[in-house]
Amino acid sequence: MKSSTKYIIFIMRFILLVCCFIFAIGLESPSTSRYMVLILTFLFLLFTLHLKEFPKIQSSKYYTYAYILDVLILLVLEYNSKFLLNYYFHFIYFILMLSAGLFLSRFHGSMINIVIFLASMFKFIQILQINWNLSNVSLTIFTFFTSLLMILILNYGKYYSEEQQKSKELYRELKAYADQVRELTRTEERNHLAMEIHDSIGHTMTGLIMELEMCKRVIPQNQEQGIQLIQHALDTARKGFIEIRSSVDVLKAETSQSEKENWVEMIHRFRNQTGLNIHVSLDPEKIQLPASIASVVYRILQETLTNAARHSHCTTVNITIQKKKDSLYMKILDNGEACNPYVEGNGLKGMRKRVEGLNGSIAFSQTPGFCVEVCIPVNLKSNKTKAFHTLI
Repeated sequence: MKSSTKYIIFIMRFILLVCCFIFAIGLESPSTSRYMVLILTFLFLLFTLHLKEFPKIQSSKYYTYAYILDVLILLVLEYNSKFLLNYYFHFIYFILMLSAGLFLSRFHGSMINIVIFLASMFKFIQILQINWNLSNVSLTIFTFFTSLLMILILNYGKYYSEEQQKSKELYRELKAYADQVRELTRTEERNHLAMEIHDSIGHTMTGLIMELEMCKRVIPQNQEQGIQLIQHALDTARKGFIEIRSSVDVLKAETSQSEKENWVEMIHRFRNQTGLNIHVSLDPEKIQLPASIASVVYRILQETLTNAARHSHCTTVNITIQKKKDSLYMKILDNGEACNPYVEGNGLKGMRKRVEGLNGSIAFSQTPGFCVEVCIPVNLKSNKTKAFHTLI
């Protein structure tokens, strides 16, 4: 409940209480001594009613029990009345019920209201004991059901308010969760695009640089061969441009490996660009793989060959791919120089992330050349497959 709403309720309650007391005193016409007793009792009731609404008392565990003190003070006020039932004093019970229903929790409010209800019915029981007639019985029944109805309405109103508050809190939590998911999705998309660009463009640029280096050495000695190498470099650059566009399109959908380039063709092309001796061993000679796993295998081969050409200063790369039961094993080993200690850069981290995304494992080691070992669980009965053909 808003603070402004609470203050309005407090003011209205104060006005109602003062009005009830003024009308009750006018009906009582008390003596001076009894008038002082009634005044002091009523002021004490006002004091306890409004004192417990201070934040420190509201947060106390005794806040609920303070309403029982209000009931006891009201009983004292009624006891000092010259009438068996002063309706103006009795109306204060309904004000207490309303306060408990509004400011206490649904459970505690209901419990306190039951106590107030029982206390309010005490006077009617006394009336029936003194004078049992139809008028008094009707009045008692009317007050009984009116009080019960008020308790039920307050209980339902509190229930609706609490459920509405829970719904708002749940909505805020869901909104915060949705914002987190949205941000994580954007981060994942950026990382995925970064890996695509690193794997494809980095591989192409490495081959292109090596071809141009070969051109620089060959042209002074054999101009015709140099022109052929330049043409190869142009073809590599064109393919790199196509791969840049493909990497941008990866945000829309994951392209199949057949749409990009066959991994065998990629190895042939890289061998021609760099002059590396690349040996491939498949067991069995043809392996069927789901498209998602085939894409990861392609990227691992691409990144490993690129690293071998750029960092290892190797002449030979041995690639072994085996299918054992429901797992795919890969081992890529070059004969390059050891680099101690090696650091996992973007390429190696990208490979690890791709493999772990398929619940697989990957390990890097130096023996003394650089070695990459991969194990990926795979369901070879999947309908979406990509064939690995024997490299001749």
